[in-house]
Amino acid sequence: MQSDVREDVPLMKPAEHISFAHLFKAIPMEEVKASLCATNRNDQRERDLPARFIVFFVIALSLYSDCSSAEVFRQLVETLKNMFGPAVKFKVPAKSSLTYARTKLGVEPFRDLFRKVARPLECQGSSLGAFFKNYRLVSLDGSHFNVPDTVENEARFGRAKTGTGPAAFPLIRSVAKIEIGTRAILDFEHGAGGGSKEESENKLARELLTRLKKDELCIADRLYANYPLWMIAQATGAALLWRAKADFKFEPIKELPDGSYLARLQHNVNGKAKDHVPVRIIEYSIGENNYRLITNLPHDTASAKELADLYHERWEHEIAIQEQKQGLNAYLTTLRSKTPDLVEQELIGLYLMHYLVRSLMHEAAKSVDIDVDRLSFKHAIKVIRRRSPQVGAFSPEHVYNCMVQEILEVQNKRQVGRSNPRSVKSLQRKYSVLSKRERPRGRFSFQNSHIPTFPALRSPRAVYA
Repeated sequence: MQSDVREDVPLMKPAEHISFAHLFKAIPMEEVKASLCATNRNDQRERDLPARFIVFFVIALSLYSDCSSAEVFRQLVETLKNMFGPAVKFKVPAKSSLTYARTKLGVEPFRDLFRKVARPLECQGSSLGAFFKNYRLVSLDGSHFNVPDTVENEARFGRAKTGTGPAAFPLIRSVAKIEIGTRAILDFEHGAGGGSKEESENKLARELLTRLKKDELCIADRLYANYPLWMIAQATGAALLWRAKADFKFEPIKELPDGSYLARLQHNVNGKAKDHVPVRIIEYSIGENNYRLITNLPHDTASAKELADLYHERWEHEIAIQEQKQGLNAYLTTLRSKTPDLVEQELIGLYLMHYLVRSLMHEAAKSVDIDVDRLSFKHAIKVIRRRSPQVGAFSPEHVYNCMVQEILEVQNKRQVGRSNPRSVKSLQRKYSVLSKRERPRGRFSFQNSHIPTFPALRSPRAVYA
């Protein structure tokens, strides 16, 4: 009887057959090897866990967030059983071995790889909501992720302050730029999450804004509307459309025909105006909410109504953040890594996985000429998890085409003119909730409290005597 196991391969090296490397076009193996060589992390000799395998292992951690590290390894090498039969043997490394391999690889190869592969997915005029008057629509916003509560993570990232004290976990904060038409991440900066949100996000955005391009229209929330960041972004030649706070200080100059007006954005130092720059301001209301936008686009290029409608496309960035936290990393309260370098490595791996899923969804939407917003992100994740191990049984092209077709099977319903107020739905409680003034301050201590005493109980002998 013929055996299913090849005699010339008694013990397979799993790194030789990585399903991700053969399947996805967005992260080709050539780019991975180029990043490893550029950062001097390429292997001097062939090992059981080479650097190129660890790169795809870290990327897959967010896809299999409900699995342990060893199980993620098994998912990646499931191709071996399809190629050589169920009796094929391969060594599953210990968790410490995987951690050591990740630590040896470091952060720089992932950062270099992201810079190489994260390109805009849409071409000019090919998708709804991707362009506005020859400008590519991009959005800037920040988010944070909880990391494991270790001494190293707390020293590097810090804890945010809440109304009841420090946060439960240290935070890593990230500011990212996405392509609004596809929700694909194009650039990012991350750092410590301790301290105030405004200070940390503005510090990260200062570096990120220097990499804006002239053909981009950047939409941002009111947290970034200040003179220093505006001057940095405007120096790149990009078009800007930012929301301003209610206490935004400006000096009106001239009213324009479309209802907007020109004003001076002042740079105040110690309460005194030191410098200013001309901007265009658009004010409007939706219900009880008042909006004030600032832009450097002239009124003859984009009217006030067009820009008011365009600003609300920024909500695509909020959906992209939700996809990262509730779609990919849904089963984890914190990231997995317990050291700061591995935390940054894992976060970049999550961004690469999100870009990979979004590129596959874009390919599927383009094949039938529909908007990519009609496709379900969670359904795409399930398709990738189900189809990836089949690379060994079928050709990568066949599995890739099957994934594209299956992603198209589930489409979201059209929701035109949807609006959702910023409100939190709380559960109905049987008992009244104490207000902040009624809550006891400080920690409860038993030192000054009255503890009732009870008489000593009689022993069993005394009871039955």
